[in-house]
Amino acid sequence: MDELAAKLSPLGVVIHQHRNEQVLDISPQNIHKWNALQKLGVQPRQFIAFGNDANDIPMFREAHHAVMIHHHPELAAFATESIPNEGENQEDRIIAKIRELAETVTI
Repeated sequence: MDELAAKLSPLGVVIHQHRNEQVLDISPQNIHKWNALQKLGVQPRQFIAFGNDANDIPMFREAHHAVMIHHHPELAAFATESIPNEGENQEDRIIAKIRELAETVTI
């Protein structure tokens, strides 16, 4: 995977390696989730973001509140909080966090 990423790097694309999943995200420059949210009219600091990997960094930077799912070292610096990958019922913890934030966060 590292070899493929190195070969793609000179092409002027953005590459994120999802190491735990053996996946590469390959995107053109300046095409990312925050860019897409802007196209939809979303304003900075006017949304809550959930994400799990480095490709979520641009979106997390602009979020009012950012929730990291599991742990990703690059993303952690931009997260307001995290939901750890512990045990079962991960989905239930995410749903509970969405409900909590819907009741407590004012944007």
